[in-house]
Amino acid sequence: MQTNFGENEIKSILQKARIFNKNIGTYQLFAITDNFDYAVKLSNGKILIKIEEFQDDQRDALTPDRLTAIANRFVSSITETKDQSHTIQHQTSSTTASKKKSKIGLIVTFIVLGIILLGGLAMVLNNPNAIPGVKLEINTPKPILITSRADNSKSGLLKARTTVYATVQNQGGDGNVLITFHVYQDGNDYDRTKSIYLRSNESQDLDMTFDEVKMLGGDITFNVEVREQ
Repeated sequence: MQTNFGENEIKSILQKARIFNKNIGTYQLFAITDNFDYAVKLSNGKILIKIEEFQDDQRDALTPDRLTAIANRFVSSITETKDQSHTIQHQTSSTTASKKKSKIGLIVTFIVLGIILLGGLAMVLNNPNAIPGVKLEINTPKPILITSRADNSKSGLLKARTTVYATVQNQGGDGNVLITFHVYQDGNDYDRTKSIYLRSNESQDLDMTFDEVKMLGGDITFNVEVREQ
């Protein structure tokens, strides 16, 4: 199922729902559920927006009751901390000395283990095949395409333009991600490439406009490719 809703549509509904719940935070990112609903991460929690609510918002058909239902789905991530009282107990000098010895022994044990681990790591780095079955892996970016769509809203009276929109999320480690936008018309492949830096679990909305297309040049299709750089 192709989804056509992104950050702008989400912010539109959040702004209206915030009238009924002022605690709703600002938009950060979203993910599509198995039911094609939108799980939206906010600055102070999360909220679920159903696909039909986006469709009704486009038709200006969201009633106050519907907006109240959306606002009630807001789940705050802010937890209140409660002060805890601590009871101070007096200990004899012999007990204190025993605990100090135990702590010193524990520290010495950690130091010895650290030296052994560092020595083993140095051996593996110098010779990755020193230990059979050990494989070092670098946590590289793993970009995925969340949504994509295209329209001709930026076309002029005598000039055709196609704009491709995409939302990309990094499900791997921090790093550079390469996004390639393709527009096809009459056997021609027009492409644009953009490099961005994404932190782990970060998503970003992008768009690219193509003015090579022609008014009467035939049907226009598009494609978006994402990969680590």
